[in-house]
Amino acid sequence: MDNTEDLYRAIYESVQKGESVCVATVVGARGSTPRNMGAKMVIWEDGRTLGSVGGGELERRVLAAAHEVFAKGQPVRLEFSLRNPGDAGICGGDAEVFVEPVLAKPRLVIVGGGHVGRALCHLATLLDFRVVVMDTRDLDRSLFPESAQLVQVESYEALPMEWFDARTYAVIMTPNHMGDRETLAQLVGVPLAYLGMIGSRRKVEQTFQALREQGVSDDALAKVHAPIGLDIGAETPMEIAVSIMAEIIQERNTAHVGEEVRQRKHQSMKLAVHE
Repeated sequence: MDNTEDLYRAIYESVQKGESVCVATVVGARGSTPRNMGAKMVIWEDGRTLGSVGGGELERRVLAAAHEVFAKGQPVRLEFSLRNPGDAGICGGDAEVFVEPVLAKPRLVIVGGGHVGRALCHLATLLDFRVVVMDTRDLDRSLFPESAQLVQVESYEALPMEWFDARTYAVIMTPNHMGDRETLAQLVGVPLAYLGMIGSRRKVEQTFQALREQGVSDDALAKVHAPIGLDIGAETPMEIAVSIMAEIIQERNTAHVGEEVRQRKHQSMKLAVHE
């Protein structure tokens, strides 16, 4: 059986690598149960486990619950009867298991390392995001936080897609309109936590129309935050970065509520910044 030190080391190493995990802990044990209070199991999204909270049907149900915890980012408390053949086991007691997510830092990919991109990188780092900056130019390392990863790409038409997944927040702000269009064309169909593009309303509409002509649907374009950021009258690069991060945080914190509630919160925030 894996000891507690092994479990905590695995949790730490996984989160450092950007992997989220769930931790299942026996928090209640009455009568005869397969594991005592405090027994733990670490669960990865790909189904790997370390440790045990009881094995058998009980553990199968915990793994199923962990799948939902990963999806919603919210912990659950499970109660198991272990008294009858139809229950999670027949040890003769009752068990409670608490399943909680330990989420890796969210990743923000900034495509474009200009003035606003640098400001956004610094601010996002302070807000505990793992930041990746992509640019066709050779960026000056000294202008970015030490923790930021700088990725030089040959073309905005050929981004390294391994950086983009369902928990990635992506912001497009390349040096020119064509770079923005090429980047958006690649990312608009990718399941992301957030996708935003900087630019005026006129530029956004021109870019969207060009993508429509390439076959991109209005439903896909409707998911793009553009013009990007909350409307706070931002002018300087850092002010623009603040407006963008405010929108990203709003999106992250309302990601698991109903669409109607999300829209209501979004509109409330928009109104608040104008009062």
